[in-house]
Parts: sequence; structure tokens; C-alpha cells
Amino acid sequence: MMQSTGNTYTYISYSIARCNKIISNIDEFDNGLLPSIQSINKEELQSIDYTLLRKICHFTEILELTDTQKMPHYLCEYAHELAYLFNDNYTNTRCIEYNKDNEIISINCSRVIIYMFVNKSLKTIFKLLSLSPVDTL
Repeated sequence: MMQSTGNTYTYISYSIARCNKIISNIDEFDNGLLPSIQSINKEELQSIDYTLLRKICHFTEILELTDTQKMPHYLCEYAHELAYLFNDNYTNTRCIEYNKDNEIISINCSRVIIYMFVNKSLKTIFKLLSLSPVDTL
């Protein structure tokens, strides 16, 4: 049986699928909203968001390290750490608030931008490793 937690393909792929679902929910709520989201508002963020942002900022360093040392395990470790921080963030915060009728009532656009960076970073790593993520939950 495949593990859905830990440093596994399934766990990281599930994180990509979760990001995709969040982004598609927002797009369904207000078609055209995503292109208008352009900047992060620090007033919308918590310390857990900054932890995730700091990890995202290390992406280019990991790419350079992987390239210079010719060791792809750096990408795998980074992908796992990023997926873990994303899932922790998702569990402890919300970027979409729903009412009792399951309708979207508010969106934390700054968190959405962070999740979009996570999604793009993980998809890039999968592409570099010649892996195909599961795109939907």
C-alpha cells in the first residue's frame, strides 16, 4: 500500500492536488480573480505563513545546489519539506472562508499567492525529476 504521509511521491503529489483544488475553487467563485491578485499584504499573514514564504525563497538555492553537485536528492528533500510546511499551513489557517451554505464569503489573497508559489515550485520539481503529479483530489 502506498503511503500518503512522509517523504513519498504520494504525499507530495497530494499537496500539488490540494493546491490545484484551492486555486480552482477561487476561480469558480470569481472568474477572473486570480489574474488580479498581484501582491502580498502582510496584514493578512501570520507567522506560519512567513515560515512557508522563507522555504519558498530557498528554491533557487536548492536548484543551484542540485545542479552544481549533480545530486537530485536535494530536490526531493526540499519538495518534502515544502509540502509538509504547506500542509501544516493549510491545516492551521484558511485562505478561503465559507458560510453555512458552503459559499465562499472571503479569500485571503496573500495566502493564495503563497499557495500558488508552492504549487509552481512543486510542479517544477516534479518536472525536473520526470515525475507526473496527480492533479486532482
